[in-house]
Amino acid sequence: MIPPHTAEEISRLYNNGLAVADYADYLRRWQAESHALRIGVSYRADIAYGDRPRERIDLFVPTPLTSPPWPLLIFLHGGYWQFLGKHDWSCVAEPFIARGMAVAIVGYTLCPEISVAGIVDEIAMACAYLHLKADQYGLDRGRFHVAGHSAGGHLTAMMLATDWPARDARLPAQFFRSGIAISGVFDLEPLTLTPLNGALRLTQDDALAVSPMFRRNLAATPLIVTVGGAETAEFLRQSHAFCSAWPESRYLEAPALNHFSVIDAFHDPANALFQSAWRHMNAGGAVP
Repeated sequence: MIPPHTAEEISRLYNNGLAVADYADYLRRWQAESHALRIGVSYRADIAYGDRPRERIDLFVPTPLTSPPWPLLIFLHGGYWQFLGKHDWSCVAEPFIARGMAVAIVGYTLCPEISVAGIVDEIAMACAYLHLKADQYGLDRGRFHVAGHSAGGHLTAMMLATDWPARDARLPAQFFRSGIAISGVFDLEPLTLTPLNGALRLTQDDALAVSPMFRRNLAATPLIVTVGGAETAEFLRQSHAFCSAWPESRYLEAPALNHFSVIDAFHDPANALFQSAWRHMNAGGAVP
């Protein structure tokens, strides 16, 4: 549903760079922290789940203090389906691997090289690959969790709306124990009126087809829908509306946080948002 704004107003309300003047500083810091983590820990880099160059996974595993099989958090990065890559987000893994959880940062092909529907299919390919290869990588396929930020929040919801056995009879209907959608876009129709659509190339029908707002959480997977209290009115509206559409979800607003600082909070063990996310995953079987 397109809200009652002009196209210019909608474009502004979805422009997070305009809303957060120092957004580039966040990106540079995450990239530096991610590089430092990759140097400092042992991880499996660029695991191929498909043939395209970006169809790759970085898998971070817990410290030697814990032994496999590990629970797994699959993290889906943001960038409006057209920017950034998995290497920019390694830093998110650090507090989770320190607590005994493996983390898979999933890469995917970017628009306009691929459609948003194509990205959804790639993420499903990656998730299915990790499930089917769980024994090889020391993962507990009964304790998979999924989280994502911005476009990754959308992709997280789309994974919960996926009919896994229809995709592959070897996959369970209850694929994930929990989900966390951070600052997501759940109805893509408003984006058709913004400059973002130059790369996304969404028609109205395309947008509706890949909008989890109009799908169901097929396995009733417990889901946190979180958004920063200082985000634009459209991101707040989208999260509220999505929680109303998906009764299995819980709305969690992070006071005073913007579209970028909310990710700092998500992977800061001292922050209430991380603590809420960790309790949520534990309730879904994150740790024994």
